[in-house]
Amino acid sequence: MKFKKTALATLIAGGLLSSGMAMADSAFTGNLGLTSNYIWRGFTQTNDQAAISGGLDYALPADLYIGAWTSNVTWGGDGTELDTYAGWAPTFGDVGLDIGVVNYAYPQYGKASNNSDTSFYEAYVGASWMGLSGKVSYSPNADMALDRTEDNPTVYVEAAYDLELPSKTSLSFHVGNYSAKNAFFADYDTGKLEKSSTDYSVSLSKDDFVFAVSNTTLKGDTPRFAVSYSKSFDL
Repeated sequence: MKFKKTALATLIAGGLLSSGMAMADSAFTGNLGLTSNYIWRGFTQTNDQAAISGGLDYALPADLYIGAWTSNVTWGGDGTELDTYAGWAPTFGDVGLDIGVVNYAYPQYGKASNNSDTSFYEAYVGASWMGLSGKVSYSPNADMALDRTEDNPTVYVEAAYDLELPSKTSLSFHVGNYSAKNAFFADYDTGKLEKSSTDYSVSLSKDDFVFAVSNTTLKGDTPRFAVSYSKSFDL
């Protein structure tokens, strides 16, 4: 369950990031993706518009890996997200582990007015067994773009189940809870900031296509639908 982020994986898991998706045979692989809505942890990153993404991954000896992934985003105006990550993903029979760190960067947004960087990083620990997977991601401060001087640690806990269906089709269920020390998540009706948000999604995939439905527990939020296509290839 290596990180290996793709737009398709984002839709399926909203954060598990390709858990259960096999790496290609080559040590050096690439991926390209197109989605009608870039959804991350229940939140649209493109104002419910389409996104194009691409990434590179390199598998190192001893189950180590490094990679980078980029996509267009619009939550701070039209711009680009650039994620870089590294980790260790050994397997023990049917059990897979994934331990690593990822940095989320938005270079075009520069500094917030409090002179803090809009990028942030997370450390993550994940495990998978058969069709079940789970993951915990921690950031010491994911609130840097909101003009705040105090640190705001965040934790995202998630679980997913992938069910294989006939004709090379699979059905995936995902739930995650994103919590912060200080209020961080805005209700859609009132704008009131909450300390946590729970997202849940169901997706149906066949070959390289995915249809997903996602929602959160924030007041006023409505279900989001997305169709995605993603292709991985050896380099």
